[in-house]
Amino acid sequence: MPLKIVQRPSSSPSLDRSAPCGRHACVEHAACREAAELCRCPECEAALRPAGPKRGRSALGQALQHTQSLKLAIPDAPVAADKSMLRLRLPDDLSASSLDDLGKLYGQFSSLASYAEVQVAIADVEQTEAEDALENMQSIVTLRGVEGANATERKAAVSQDPQVVRASEAYQIAHAKYVLLTALFNGYDRSMRTVSREFARRGIDVK
Repeated sequence: MPLKIVQRPSSSPSLDRSAPCGRHACVEHAACREAAELCRCPECEAALRPAGPKRGRSALGQALQHTQSLKLAIPDAPVAADKSMLRLRLPDDLSASSLDDLGKLYGQFSSLASYAEVQVAIADVEQTEAEDALENMQSIVTLRGVEGANATERKAAVSQDPQVVRASEAYQIAHAKYVLLTALFNGYDRSMRTVSREFARRGIDVK
């Protein structure tokens, strides 16, 4: 099906290419995506960008690059002696543990907390980027509008748009990662502090 090209008024140098399916800035179909790539108006540019946090030159990517430029290493995931996942739990009675065992526990929980804290920060940035992408896509779809629709119908149309649905799913995933990692970090941090209090009870200062 040939693409319909409509010249904009002389005040704007860009082209408005109506997608073959009739929806402006649609990228769901191959022919529509081709039309959007040729148009390159702000709406089409935004529609062509992938929804979700993983975009080129994202804030997270630039932040990680800056961290590397400062020669600051991001903590590696702590592992057990056999290189398997480190699984820790506090003993039922810390008072029965030796100083060596307490020191080992403290070091392991400290390493887990440090690693998890960085992962929480990364997840927080990804969540923000995903939320921004969702709001951007909602704005684009809202601007397209549905002729003759009332406010309720327009809101429903926006929420059901495939691109908005994908952006919403990306945000929900990013948010779930942030919530889970935050819970893990808080658990490791509490365990580390519990061991630290046992040291303090024995008159040993741990810093």
